[in-house]
Amino acid sequence: MDQRIVLVNLAPTRGLIAQQIMQLNQLKPKVIGVDSFFDCEGGLYDTLNCPQLLDTLGNLMLSNAIQEAGNVVLVSKLIQTRALASKGDSNVYDSIEYSDLMFRKYAINSYANLPTDAVYQDDVKLCRSIFPKIPVNGKDELAFSVQLAMMI
Repeated sequence: MDQRIVLVNLAPTRGLIAQQIMQLNQLKPKVIGVDSFFDCEGGLYDTLNCPQLLDTLGNLMLSNAIQEAGNVVLVSKLIQTRALASKGDSNVYDSIEYSDLMFRKYAINSYANLPTDAVYQDDVKLCRSIFPKIPVNGKDELAFSVQLAMMI
């Protein structure tokens, strides 16, 4: 076991996650990786479709904690537009889904896609390979694990 790496379960709210990041940051880590999205699914930014927006203070705390730490890596998700998906190549991506701007603008973003046969997020997954980087619209995007390792 590598004593330099510590895994921490995420707290249930953004405000508590912010407190975790602030506490971790006091220990002067080289990097803090957060394997979670902080966004409104479907792009609907109202409190009915995105109840996370009701926690204004928690959102501001999380954004501030990420900014103050300065070494936070957030996950992103590589996706295919319908036009590209219709061509049938599942290993080519043309867009990226990120956390909301108030979080990602202070973080480093890297993708967490893993090649599996799972259809749904809750399915059991088996992954036997990793793609360290994948080109998206002419720019190489780094895998989450690779980005974290590069910062250690």
